[in-house]
Amino acid sequence: MLLKSALFVAYAFGCAVVSVAANNGSTTTHNTSTEVDVNDKGTTLRILAGSVSDLFVLEFTPDSTPPRLDLKHHFPDVIRNAAFPWITRHPNNNNLFVVANDNHDEGELSSFSYDDNSGNLTLLDRVLSKGSCAHIAVSPDGGYVHIASLYSNGNGSNGAIVPIDPRTGKFGKVDIPDFLNFGGYELQPGQLNASQLLRHPHHWTFHPFLPVAYLSDLGADLVRRYQIVSPGQLAPLEPIQQRIASGPRRSIIHPAGMAIYTLHEIDSTLSVGKIDVNTPYGNVTVMQEGIDMLPPGSNLSANVFQGSEFQLSTDGRFLYAGSRNNTAPPSGTSNKDPIAIFSVSQNGTYIERIDVVETDLW
Repeated sequence: MLLKSALFVAYAFGCAVVSVAANNGSTTTHNTSTEVDVNDKGTTLRILAGSVSDLFVLEFTPDSTPPRLDLKHHFPDVIRNAAFPWITRHPNNNNLFVVANDNHDEGELSSFSYDDNSGNLTLLDRVLSKGSCAHIAVSPDGGYVHIASLYSNGNGSNGAIVPIDPRTGKFGKVDIPDFLNFGGYELQPGQLNASQLLRHPHHWTFHPFLPVAYLSDLGADLVRRYQIVSPGQLAPLEPIQQRIASGPRRSIIHPAGMAIYTLHEIDSTLSVGKIDVNTPYGNVTVMQEGIDMLPPGSNLSANVFQGSEFQLSTDGRFLYAGSRNNTAPPSGTSNKDPIAIFSVSQNGTYIERIDVVETDLW
C-alpha cells in the first residue's frame, strides 16, 4: 500500500475505513487498528492529517475514476508550536488520537477525540513532553505513550514515557528513566559530525508477542532493546549494532515476530535482523545489512539521499522503503525521489529488492 508513504503526517479512521498512515516528508506512524484492502470496491479512507498548526480530515476514494481525495473537515490552530507533528491512533479507543510536535526543546503532547458522526474534534489534554519529538507510539496495552525526542533543552535527547487514560485521553506525569536520558555523545570513527554529534532516538516499536520494545538511535548507530518489565516499565537489553554512519531511523517487526527491519537515514540502506523467539527477549542476529534502496547510478554521498520511511504490506510479503531529498539524481533522470520495493520471505528473515519507483511525494 504505497499510500502509507504518501503526503501528510496522517492517520485514517472511521467506519468502513482503512487504518493507514501517510507522510509529509518527516514522519509517519505504522500502528494500525484495522486493515482493509484498498482495492476492495466501496472502500473509503478517512484520513486525519497534520500540518504546522492545523488538523484536517480528508476522504480518499481509491476506486473512483479518477481516485478522489476530498477535504471533509478543517480544524485550524489546534496544534501549537509544531514543525512536523506526529499523529498516532490509540490501539483500543478508535476515536482517540495523540499528536506530538518537534519544534522546541520542551515539545508538546496533545490528545484529541474525533466524533465521526458530527465531525467534532475535541482537545482532551496537553502536556510538555520534555523534548523535541521525532516519534510517538502507544504501548501495546494502551496505557502509555512512548516518545522519541531528538534533543531536549539543547542537551542531548531522551525517550520519555507518559501514562494515558484511554477512556478520558488524560496524560499522567512524564517520566524519563536514567537509561532513557541520553546526554552528550562521543563520535565514533567514521560517524558524521553533522548528523551524529548527539544520540538521536528516532522511533519506537514493539514486538507483537515478546515483552520487548525497540528504540532506533540514529546518532549512535544502534537499535536499542528494552524488556517490558510491566506496562510503562522498561529495563535495558543488549542493543542491535548497526553499520557505522548508517543512521538507523526507523525499525519495524515482521508480523510473524521473527524479523526486525531497520531503515537507515544517512546511507539509504536497510538491514534485517533475525529474532530468536525461543529466547525470552528475542535475541537478534543481523542477517542482511547495507541493502541499497536507491536507483542504479545514484549519488551515494552522505545526505544527498536520506532514507525516510518504510512500511510492510499487511500480509508481510512486501516492504516499501522511501528516500527523500534527492538533490543529485542519476544522469538523464528527473529529480524524483524513489520508493524501493522488496519481496519478503515467508518467515520474514530475508528480503530482496524487486523494483524502484520514482515518485514526486517527498
